[in-house]
Formats: sequence, structure tokens, C-alpha cells
Amino acid sequence: ISDPYLAIQGIRKKSLVKIRNSEIHMHQILQDLGKKIVRGNNKDEPKCWSRLWNAEDFQEVLIDTEGNKVQAIVLDEDVSKCKKIGGLSDLRDLRLLILRHHKSSSENLTFRFNKLCYLSWHGFSYTSLSLYIWSNLAELNLPNSSIQRLWDGSQAIPTLKRMNLRNSRNLIITPNFACCRGLVRLDLTRCTNLTEVHDSIGLLRKLDYLSLRECSSLAFLDFGTNCQLSSLRTLLLSGCTNLKRTPDFTVLSNLRFLDLERCTSLSKVHESIAALARLKYLSLRGCKNLVHAPYILNGSSSLLILDLSGCMMITNLPGRKRKFVHSSCLKSFIFLSPDFLEPRTFDFFGELMFLEGLNPEKQNFNSVLDWKWLCSKLTYLNLAHCHELTRFPEVSSRGLHQRHPQLSMVQDYLFSVSTVGMALDGRGKTE
Repeated sequence: ISDPYLAIQGIRKKSLVKIRNSEIHMHQILQDLGKKIVRGNNKDEPKCWSRLWNAEDFQEVLIDTEGNKVQAIVLDEDVSKCKKIGGLSDLRDLRLLILRHHKSSSENLTFRFNKLCYLSWHGFSYTSLSLYIWSNLAELNLPNSSIQRLWDGSQAIPTLKRMNLRNSRNLIITPNFACCRGLVRLDLTRCTNLTEVHDSIGLLRKLDYLSLRECSSLAFLDFGTNCQLSSLRTLLLSGCTNLKRTPDFTVLSNLRFLDLERCTSLSKVHESIAALARLKYLSLRGCKNLVHAPYILNGSSSLLILDLSGCMMITNLPGRKRKFVHSSCLKSFIFLSPDFLEPRTFDFFGELMFLEGLNPEKQNFNSVLDWKWLCSKLTYLNLAHCHELTRFPEVSSRGLHQRHPQLSMVQDYLFSVSTVGMALDGRGKTE
């Protein structure tokens, strides 16, 4: 079978493997059987095997690579103790390489295998990769690496789909992405010295997932004038504490999840965010210098969760001067303080199920909560740290149960609380 997905499903149906959490698991007995088959009639000659899984065998092959037939290496052991690691360059037929826990080495390493499809090396201690590996590579995983440079602008990388460089703290500038337009997933989380993302990233029309979380040196993100990121569904920028400007979102028509949490240098969000009709989740939590809240709840909005908690500088929450339109399907609203809003705002949250963020330091709760603020489908109400709240709205138990059966179980409890913070989780329990 040429399609690997169909092949995997085929052996799964035969109960040879199980798939859990997108991972393939095989019984130990079957693994041992496979290893026996690989050894064949050359039990004492690892270089004649197609696969290596033992560090001692790996070391033996590195010492004598002549005539090797190795196509796959998967080791969980620390290979820093292996001598002549440069012998990897002579494994010309290698297609799969997974190494972990490699410590720093002064030895130079040049990859010469051009059949490699998958490379995963945790703690890769070298600063660059050879040009030879890119022709067939589909996935590159180099978390916690010392990588500084990936490829030159002229390098063609037609098959690369996924790239993970998490915690690669020596990476300062990304390469030109025009040569790998098939990229689907890019993870640059915690590349703390990354200062520039090449604007050619906007040419990745198949990109579905982009994470720049905690890239604390990144000040600007530009998708270029010819942005083609129409497939992007997840954009993670949380913890980019130096980010001063968000990109233009106009072309990101399929974006579902946008996380700008703790972007503390951000004062406003690009106005094109209003065009994101399919956006489901938007977090600006902890953006303490954000002055202008984005106008996102419009007639075409699909937003389900909006988090503005910790945004202490906001002066214009949408709905204060403009009402939220009736077509809004917002289900969860988390914010700093109700003094951002006028009570009538909640008249337009007919589908709201989760409300959190009432700040007693910003609002006087000595009086009864305005019942109009509680929406017809509300199932969660967080009143944590409202120390001055003494009673709940005066409605009959029957009326409360009919309109809010999830909250009726805690009504009597609320009447008696005066100094203890509380949070109601929608199941009638208290925290």
C-alpha cells in the first residue's frame, strides 16, 4: 500500500498496533519479533541490519560504517557517550533518525544522507544543518537545540511539512520560507532570542499551526504584502512580551484560535481582526498596556470565548459605545471589571454560559447584583473575592430554578456569605 495512513489502519484492524492520542503503540512481543526478523542471519553484525535501537549497536556501526545497510535509528539513550558520532555522515541510506539527550560536542557533523525523511534530535548541539538533508525531509524536530542557521535562501525543500524548534535559544532570525511552501506546522515556542521572522512566512498557504509563544525578543510580526495564510487555524503569540504590533489579519480567513496572552508591550490590536469571521477563541489576558480593545463582536462574528482579564488600561470595550449585536454567539466572557461596561451590554449575550472576572476593587458590590446581567443560558458565575457581597438578587426560588436551574442550588448559600470569596461552577458546587 503506497498510502501510509491506509497501511497503518490496515495493521490496526489486524490488532497488530493500537493508536492512542495520535501515537502508534505495539505490544512488546511484536516488537521483539520484529527485532528478530531485522537481525536475520546477521545477529552479530549490526551494520547489516536495516534498523538500530540499541546504543551499543549504534556505536559499533559508527566505528565501522563500510557496507552498512542502516535505514532507521531510534534511540532513547544518551548518545553523547558514543564515540565517532561523525560516522553518521556515512549512513547514506538513512531515512529515519531519532536521537535524544545529546550533550554538547566539539566535533563537527556534516550530514550526507539525502534520503532522510524524518529527523528528531532532542538537544541537537550543532549550530547548523547540512544542505544534503533537505531534499526528502518531511519532518524536522530539534527541540532544545543550539541551532543558529537552518538553510540558505536558495535551498529547495519541497517535502518539508512540520518543523519543531522549541527552546532553540540561539536562533535569532528565521530563514526565507519561500523554499518550503508545503509547511503545515511550525513551532518556535520559547526561542527567546528570536528577533525577526522573515516575512516570507506569509507565503505558506498550507500552514495550519504557528506558535511563537514566549519569543520574548520578538517585537514585530509581518506576514508580508502577499500574505497567503488562508489555511492558518491556530496562531499562538502568548508571552511575546516585547511584541509592539500585531500583523494584518485580513487574509487569515480560517483562523480559529488566537492567543495574545501576556503581550505586555501591546497597546492595540490591528483593526483587521474584525474580519476574522471564523475566530472562536481570543485571549488578551494580561495585556496590561492594551488601551484599545479590538472590535470583534460584530454581526458575522463566531467568537465563543473572549478573555480580557488583566487588561487594566482598556478605555473602549466594544459595547460601551456600540452595542453587541444580537447575532453574537459568545458563550464565555472573562474580563477585568464591569466598569468597562454598561449594564445593558449583557442584554446582547443571549447565549452566554460563562461569566468571570468581577473585580470588587473596581466595582461596588454592596448592593444586589443586577439580575439583568445574568443571561438566559448562564451556567457558570464566578464571584471570587467579592468580600462585600451580602445577598443575591431577590427572586423566587421557583423563578430562579426555571430561569437558572444550575444556580438555584446555591442561592441560600450566597445569602449568608459576607467575607468569603466564592466561585460557582455551574453544577451547584462552591469553591
